[in-house]
Amino acid sequence: MNIEVCTARKTKKTLQSGFSLIELMVALGLGLFILAGIIQVFVGSRQSFEVIQGQSSMQEAGRFGLYFIEQSAVHAGFINAGVFDNDYAQSFLNIIDGDNLYAAHWPQDTANGFSGNASVVGSPVVAAAAPGTATLSFRMDGDPNDPMRDCAGNLVSSVEGVSTTTIFYIDAQNQLNCQVNAGPAVALVSGIENMQVLYGVSNSRINPQAVRYYTAATMTPLLWQRVVAVRVGFIAVSSNAPLPRISVNNELLGTVIASAADGRVRQVFSKTIAIRAKI
Repeated sequence: MNIEVCTARKTKKTLQSGFSLIELMVALGLGLFILAGIIQVFVGSRQSFEVIQGQSSMQEAGRFGLYFIEQSAVHAGFINAGVFDNDYAQSFLNIIDGDNLYAAHWPQDTANGFSGNASVVGSPVVAAAAPGTATLSFRMDGDPNDPMRDCAGNLVSSVEGVSTTTIFYIDAQNQLNCQVNAGPAVALVSGIENMQVLYGVSNSRINPQAVRYYTAATMTPLLWQRVVAVRVGFIAVSSNAPLPRISVNNELLGTVIASAADGRVRQVFSKTIAIRAKI
């Protein structure tokens, strides 16, 4: 008897050849979520970098601007008497005979903002100055024993009777400029939007300390002669615009100044500088 053996057919398992629609939608959603996070981190990092870059350039402008003014201010009020040949005698004469020397060397010069004959600082009107900004001016002689340089880098004349007038102002391009003896203006620092100045006045020759600060508009000829310090304030501004475009008020030495809604970074800088004076 023949026995037929039935063998079961083996069926091959077919491999999956793609994703289902649900799986594809889930993968796409996760990918978009991760991509959005990466973009947000990149945008935030980029904005932080631009803010830091703006602050860096702004702080550099503020510091250098005050430095240039201070270098001129510390020499203001020095008089080359043309008699003594050493620094001690020159300085001593500047102290004990200040009244006569100041009056002889620096007569009234209202055109340049000097209302008193002993003024060593002033606030002249400069046509190129930006509206709403103050100007600042110093007068001095050169020291024959210790050469000085003006804000433009030139040697100050040490010829007896020849004085040097230096004017600082901010122009419409946000640049701090200096002008020496009515010569051509020299741009020193960019990124300075506004400058305000207060003048510290003393009432005592024995104790020459500033007891009150005035704006140039409130000064009198007598007060100009008693100026022993100047307080200079800047609003420095960045060249880029990483912030929201809204207007912000800044107080600069008692003056409220509204900034433009341009998204730029701004910061206030100020410095008080002692000045030689006739008091």
